Amino acid sequence: MGQVNRFIPLNPIEPSPMSFRAVKGVEQVLKLFYLDATGTIYRQDVTGQLEVTSIGDGTSVNYAVPATDIVNGEAMAVIPADDLGDMHGYRMRLFGSVDGLPTLIATGTIRMTDTGGLQPVPVDVVDSIDLTFVIHQAVTLYIDCWQDTGKQIPYDLTVVTVGANIYLDQNASNVLMPFTQVSVDANTVQLTLTSAQVDSLPAQCWWNLRITQAGIVSTLAEGNVIVAPAPVIVGGLT
Repeated sequence: MGQVNRFIPLNPIEPSPMSFRAVKGVEQVLKLFYLDATGTIYRQDVTGQLEVTSIGDGTSVNYAVPATDIVNGEAMAVIPADDLGDMHGYRMRLFGSVDGLPTLIATGTIRMTDTGGLQPVPVDVVDSIDLTFVIHQAVTLYIDCWQDTGKQIPYDLTVVTVGANIYLDQNASNVLMPFTQVSVDANTVQLTLTSAQVDSLPAQCWWNLRITQAGIVSTLAEGNVIVAPAPVIVGGLT
């Protein structure tokens, strides 16, 4: 079984990005954590439906994404092992009801990896985490840093160096904007950007978080960054 965790901002302007890698013939458990436009936990059941479409033949299968912990904004979908066999990959669309309105919540792709017979299943050691920021709004993220993919062995942030930065794109080497970071416990780092820093970013860019230990640099998380316009609020007539 493979498990993927994704934070999903409920963006009123456009669907949030959501992609991951999967191993052919392995059940996938997709755990989602819904956030509102301010980054606060969205404590309502959106009654999600996940549509997965094969790139190879265009067939689609729908999966329920029920809430599993409304207080913490959690929901979960399970894709059976036999459903993921197209090595061309899959397109995904996540639908739901947000504030009573039918909404396309997120889109993305599933990139497939072959098991290679009885060889050990490849492990995705770099978490792919896409972020959505909103213009004029500050950003605060909390990230737990683990040494193993099973998330059982924490990094000791007193003996390693953490660096989190934003780049123009995935291939860029120059830092566009560094996060301000603070260690909040033994293996958790808080990353922040001011609203002015968010406003200075392009509409699309790239981010990553890296750990340096004994001179060896390891990437723990990376992904796309979308900077969305602030929602327009229309006042009522008086």
